[in-house]
Order: sequence, then C-alpha cells, then structure tokens
Amino acid sequence: MASDNSKGNISVLENRRILLIVSGGIAAVNVPIYVNVASGSATLNAVQCGYPNVSSSSVTLGVTPGVVDSWIGNVTASDFSNLHSAPNPGPATLVSALGVTVTGLAHVAMNNTSPTPVTFSYSQIQAQTPQTVSTTSYTSSLVSQLLGNLTLNVSVGGLGIGLPSALTQQVGNILAAQTTALDQVLAGILQTVGIGIGQADVWVTGVRCDGAVLVN
Repeated sequence: MASDNSKGNISVLENRRILLIVSGGIAAVNVPIYVNVASGSATLNAVQCGYPNVSSSSVTLGVTPGVVDSWIGNVTASDFSNLHSAPNPGPATLVSALGVTVTGLAHVAMNNTSPTPVTFSYSQIQAQTPQTVSTTSYTSSLVSQLLGNLTLNVSVGGLGIGLPSALTQQVGNILAAQTTALDQVLAGILQTVGIGIGQADVWVTGVRCDGAVLVN
C-alpha cells in the first residue's frame, strides 16, 4: 500500500510586507505569494518474490510527487477556497505611495513529468519504513523562480506608464534581498501543516509470496 504526505489540495497564502523608501518617504511593498500543493500518487510497478526465501522479496512503486503551483498575484478569497480549479489571478499591488502604484504578476509550476521508481526491501516492508520522493524539475528556490518570472507595471495618478528602469531596479533589488526570508516563511508554514514542497512520502505495508489472496 502506498500513501503520500498530502490529502487533496492544500493552499497557502502568504502576504509579506517590506519597507521601501520612495522619494524620501517610506512605503510598504506587499508580496502576496499563493502556493497550491496537489496530492501525489503512487502505482505498483513490480513485486519480486523470494519464495521460499521471503527475506529476498522486494516491491517497486512508481511515485509522482504532488504538483506545486504558485503565484505572486491578486488571489481572491474565493480562489483560495476553490480546490476544484486553478486560480487565474490578476496583477497584485506591490507598492502604492505618493500617487505611484506598482503591480506585479508571476506564475511558476513544478512537477515531475514521469513517475520515479522506488524499491522497498523486505526489511523496509516489515518495518513499514517510508521513503520520500521529491520533485526534480527545479533547481532553485520557489521564491527565486517567482521573482525571476515577475512582470512589473507602474501607474502614476491612475495612468499606466512604462516602468522606469531605476524603479525597476530598486523594486527588483529589494525583492531579491528578501528571497531567503520569504523561503523561510513558506517553509515554516508548510512544515507546520506537515507538507514538503514537491514531496511525497510512500511506504509498503506488506508482501506475500506463498499463495494467492483476495484483498479489498
């Protein structure tokens, strides 16, 4: 029997405020990060029977960790509570001060495209020892990828304009400096609810090779 460490979909919404100096004043940079973690899956790939030496038996599962979808955007309360369809948020207001509004939108999805084979020895089956399979399709932090895909826009007095390069650099530098802190916040929240990003815990509860049986 296999199991994963998430049941259904679990969503986390983190709104982080960072201080930003704008034209001599202090404004707040809001970074709303939405993370949706879907449950993983496991299939029985093979059973190696060691009869009559049962201790040489093994079981192989094909494990696919849960898909992780994440956004920086204006995710509404209804989006957050809807687990049947993915949200489609618009840009979120990141900075609003002195008549200047900066909005941003980013989306990152992480998942393995094919199952990972995981083999359990007979001793692992007897002890019901879990194994963890992680998503391998990303190499940097989730927050780093979000910030790397972030599209920024600015409006002054309600009029949309091209984002000045100096302000782009300033906002980008401030957000980049907060990558580690944001990663720690997300990791702490997910750890509290027992979820690892892009991970699935699986185990095998038993194997028999001495005769056919019916299972429910």
